[in-house]
Amino acid sequence: MKIPPALSFDTNIILTFFSIFKYLFSYDNKTYIVGGGAGLVEYSPLWRTMEQKQITTYTLITKYGINTRTIFNLKHNKGITVYALEKLCKVLQCTPNDVLQFTE
Repeated sequence: MKIPPALSFDTNIILTFFSIFKYLFSYDNKTYIVGGGAGLVEYSPLWRTMEQKQITTYTLITKYGINTRTIFNLKHNKGITVYALEKLCKVLQCTPNDVLQFTE
């Protein structure tokens, strides 16, 4: 499996992350991950991490340039791009495990 060069996460985390999803595709120089079923990923760890670091969704949008569509997707447990995940991790100084968790 070829890992996109823009990622700077631990290879084991990324391989585990990719192995849970059924589809991985690129469009517009962005890599999208699509789950195999509804409710595969939830972002409750993100909300806890944001609360601990005292960062609001408003701050993510205005100060760090996170797209409002990404915030919508996070709130509704929908898919986000790997780029958005990487940007969230950089802003919050955390790992993907602090942003999302997998559900059965």
